[in-house]
Amino acid sequence: MLSNWTIKMKLFALGGLGAAVLAALGIYADDTVREVKVDGANYDRIILQKDLVADILPPPEYIIESYLVAHLLQRSQSKDETTTLLDKMAALRSEYDTRHAFWDKALPEGPMRTELLRNSYEPARRFFAVVERQFIPAVERKDPQAVAAAMGELDEAYAQHRAAIDRTVEMAVKESVSIERETSALVAFRSRTLVVIVIASVAALVLLGWAIARSILRPIHATVQLIQDVAEGEGDLTRRLDEQGRDELATLSRSFNTFVEKLHDMMIDIRRSATAVTSASQRVAASAEQISSGAQEQASSLEQTAASLEEITAAVRQNSQNAQQAAQLAQTSRNTAEQGGQDVQQAVAAMREINTASKRIAEIITTIDEIAFQTNVLALNAAVEAARAGEQGRGFAVVAAEVGNLSQRSAAAAKEIKSLINEAVVLVDEGGVQVNRSGQTLSDIVTSVKRVTDIVGEIAAASTEQATGVEQVNTAVTQMDSVTQNNASETEALAETASTLSSRAHDLLSVVSRFRLRERGSQAEDEGTAPPRRHVVPPPARRPFRKASPSRVRRPEPEASGGAAEMDRIMSEAGGGGGSAGAMDGFEEV
Repeated sequence: MLSNWTIKMKLFALGGLGAAVLAALGIYADDTVREVKVDGANYDRIILQKDLVADILPPPEYIIESYLVAHLLQRSQSKDETTTLLDKMAALRSEYDTRHAFWDKALPEGPMRTELLRNSYEPARRFFAVVERQFIPAVERKDPQAVAAAMGELDEAYAQHRAAIDRTVEMAVKESVSIERETSALVAFRSRTLVVIVIASVAALVLLGWAIARSILRPIHATVQLIQDVAEGEGDLTRRLDEQGRDELATLSRSFNTFVEKLHDMMIDIRRSATAVTSASQRVAASAEQISSGAQEQASSLEQTAASLEEITAAVRQNSQNAQQAAQLAQTSRNTAEQGGQDVQQAVAAMREINTASKRIAEIITTIDEIAFQTNVLALNAAVEAARAGEQGRGFAVVAAEVGNLSQRSAAAAKEIKSLINEAVVLVDEGGVQVNRSGQTLSDIVTSVKRVTDIVGEIAAASTEQATGVEQVNTAVTQMDSVTQNNASETEALAETASTLSSRAHDLLSVVSRFRLRERGSQAEDEGTAPPRRHVVPPPARRPFRKASPSRVRRPEPEASGGAAEMDRIMSEAGGGGGSAGAMDGFEEV
């Protein structure tokens, strides 16, 4: 029955039972306390205070104090004392009647009620009647004989009342003792009952806890035993847990059985895939060996090609540098020729200015010649005038003669200078013609130099581009050589990896063989799961790269280039072992 309860229901049942037991114990204990202690500790203190008052003051239901007041009235001498005692007597009568009415309502029927309300009440009533009708009037009249006669009746009534009160007290004491005994017996009985209830509740809780623990621990122990057997024992994946019941443990058992079933199927797929991987890795290792051999020869050829290209690159780089130097020299010659042309043009301009200045000087000299002629004419005129003056004009005639001589000399010098200037002008004109011819020649030279410079510049640019192209080709060949060497290294690593993969696949088969499996579609256990004979392809030996002659360079075999297709086929074979994907459908990646 408990196997159909969920753990939550079991725990709720246990807690509910405990709560019910505790509630019952609480109610029972509270009722017992109420019965035993009546109103509790406070009530006991109130009863104690009432007992104290009863011990100190005379009780109103007992007329002993009234009897005492009557004796005091009998002996009173003053009117004030008598009045006070009479008032006291009236108050005592009122209190007695009040308490009598209270006990008349409070006391149940029985002997105690008869003694208190009947046997003690009749003498007390007679006592107060004698006091009111005989004793007080006699006291007020101050009649000693009447007072004494009344006191005799009061003594008789008090004695009867006292006897009834003593019997009532004796009955009350006996009743109290009886109630105390009943209360003690009730407390003892209910205490024993409480102990029995507690023991029974504890026993019920223990039994229920044991049953619940047993229903929980048995499936858990079975699960742990199966897990330990799979992990540390024979690895039997054919065993299953009991799935009966509807509690959480039954759900756990079903889930665990599903897990073991999927693990079983996955192990079968792993075994088949590992077998396929072992075979495929051997073929990959053989293909990698062929690819590695071809890559090594190709790398050797590329190394030789790279060395030749390096030499060509150096020669082209040198030609480019020479062409650049020639271009620089041609540019310098061009600049020099252009500067010479500019100098010739400046010289032509200077010759033209000299020619212009020579013509201007010739004009000035002509003017000087004309001035000298005029001066000579003036000197002649002055000499004529001096001759006419006679002795007074002799000095002036001397001056005129000197002036004439100077003018003649000036004219002669001017003629000579003019002649020289004319010759210089002729020479300057001839020089200008020669300079113009030189300028034209230099202009032609500058044009030729410019053309040569342009051609040399184009040659230098072409050489630079050629050097750049050769360097790029050299770089590409170097990269190809590096890639080829890397490919060769990676191919060797691939061969080693294939060998390692084969070894790991064999190890995986050894691990899978530790589990007891049953083939799909067969009820018998699979006993033939031992791994196949181990055959590991050794990794290829690393051979140093060598320089190969062009005649030894050969292209790789077509079979060696099919590594990708080979790997695809291997993975297809490894993945087609039958239902590996389906075996993993129930798992999530975390």
